[in-house]
Amino acid sequence: MSGPYDPQQPYQPWSPGGYPPPGYPPTAGYQPPGYQPWSSPPAPPNRPGVLIAAGVLWLLNGAFLLVFGVITAVADRLPGFDEAMRERDTEITRDQLLTIGITGAVSGALIIALGIAVFSGATWARVLVMVVAVVPTAFLLVLIVFPVFTIAASVLQFLPSVGRYVRAKRAGG
Repeated sequence: MSGPYDPQQPYQPWSPGGYPPPGYPPTAGYQPPGYQPWSSPPAPPNRPGVLIAAGVLWLLNGAFLLVFGVITAVADRLPGFDEAMRERDTEITRDQLLTIGITGAVSGALIIALGIAVFSGATWARVLVMVVAVVPTAFLLVLIVFPVFTIAASVLQFLPSVGRYVRAKRAGG
C-alpha cells in the first residue's frame, strides 16, 4: 500500500514543500533557504605605498614647521640676537617674531596630527591637512623643502590607489 500512512515508510512530519514545519528540528545536512555558512570577515585592504609616503611627508613637514616655529618664537632669547638684528638692519619686532613662531609651531603641530590621520586614508584629513598647509607654504616659499613636500604629499594622497584603498576599507568594515 502506498500513501501518506504507508506502514513500510517511517513517519516524516514535514510539509509537502520538503521543509520541516516550524517547531520540528531540521534533518541532518538540512540548510534553510538563504543560509550562508560562517566565514571569516574579509581581510582589510592593503594600505597603498603612496598613502604611506604622503603621510610620512606630512609628518616631516609638520616636524620641520614645528621646530622652525619654536626656534623663531624663542629667537629673541638666543645669544647674539640683538647683534644680528642690528647687523642686518631689519625692521622686524620681537612681537612679530613671536607671532610668526607661534603660528609656525601651531601649524606644525596641526599638520603632524592631521598627517597621522592621513595614514588611515580619511578624506577629511587629506583635505584639511592641505588647507592647513597652505598658510605656512605661503610664508615659506623661500624655503624649498616645505613647498616641495606639501605638493608631493598632496598629489600622493589623492592617487587612484588611495581612492581604491578607501573604498575597499569602507566596504569591508
